[in-house]
Amino acid sequence: MLRLVDGGTYTCGEVEKLACDLVLEIRRKIADLRRLQRVLETMAARCSGDAVPDCPIIEALFDPNRLSRLRAPKTGHGSSRAG
Repeated sequence: MLRLVDGGTYTCGEVEKLACDLVLEIRRKIADLRRLQRVLETMAARCSGDAVPDCPIIEALFDPNRLSRLRAPKTGHGSSRAG
């Protein structure tokens, strides 16, 4: 957006459209990050944390089928992992 200041060739309407498009892109990225957060929280909550050679979190990252099974429901926020 800052590069628009130098040119002076954009109308207010064009700048508004660009700003709205950027807002939509930011919202998409935030939604993607929230989905990633839910998946990672679910994987971490299911992890034993033991000193074993195999890591279920790493395995899930390389197995798309396993990731889809781990997806957290859209309701509920945060993790209630007891320590």
